[in-house]
Amino acid sequence: MQIIPVLDLWQNQVVHARAGQRATYKPIQSKLCASSEAVEILKALVKNYPISYCYIADLNALQQQTPQIEIINNLARHFPHISFYVDSGLRTLADYEIWAAAYATQRIYPILGSETLVSFADYQQIRATAENSLLSLDFFQGQFLGDTALLENSESWTTTVILLNLHRVGTQSGIELAQLQQLQQRAPECAWIAAGGVRELKDLYSLQQQGAAGVLCATALHDLSLTPQNTACFFNT
Repeated sequence: MQIIPVLDLWQNQVVHARAGQRATYKPIQSKLCASSEAVEILKALVKNYPISYCYIADLNALQQQTPQIEIINNLARHFPHISFYVDSGLRTLADYEIWAAAYATQRIYPILGSETLVSFADYQQIRATAENSLLSLDFFQGQFLGDTALLENSESWTTTVILLNLHRVGTQSGIELAQLQQLQQRAPECAWIAAGGVRELKDLYSLQQQGAAGVLCATALHDLSLTPQNTACFFNT
């Protein structure tokens, strides 16, 4: 299982995402780095953890403001060994076409988040064009965010799927194992990445036992609930 660090970008800096309440996000305070600047944060993570992948949430784009394209491309230039999963709040095929022109590198992969996609039909159109995309099934307090047709049609899901519980992000309130198991049973051929609520090493072992392919982490890395020493085996390449 792969630990995938998360960078939540808002107004040119990394912020501490918490419970999906984006209006309240503050610059991150990390025990790994005194800065909240994206390159410095990722440098600190790379120094302490053998990272191969990084998930980026462009919170500006997610709220239909100016995307942080320059910052994300700059990260890709600074860290050529890292592959980036980027959620820019894509809504339609036209959005994806603009996104693809902005991010030419083969190491930046688009996230298709159910929260922002206009419809299942829009998802299908982007999916047919963006073969390297990842679907994110987004939930808030048990409620699916998006067109329910997308949730119902598991045969349309991408090879790798993210299960994102927004209300648990940044809260270290625990992970949704039962929900993950239900979705795995519906699409056992998919590789699953869990997101939201990781507290400690025990959660990683539970997800590994559950057969998760990866887990998104931020808070537990920055406050050293998950240390470089006890997580080394979860950064397989």
